[in-house]
Amino acid sequence: GSVDVLSYWLGDLNGDRVYAMVDLLKLAQYVSGKKMTLTEKQKLAADVNEDGNIDIHDVILLQQWLLVADM
Repeated sequence: GSVDVLSYWLGDLNGDRVYAMVDLLKLAQYVSGKKMTLTEKQKLAADVNEDGNIDIHDVILLQQWLLVADM
């Protein structure tokens, strides 16, 4: 057997280990219904509030994180 380990950071959709506007834009586009696919790793990172859903609440939380980080 084998075990797949998915290493990810919440909010980091592009995998650079930093959450930034590019991640927020990608998340907002996904939530708004833009035709795009996310990998399993990106889906885990996109569920910023870890409630099992990728929705506007995740977008808002990531936006808040970015605003605090920008101060």
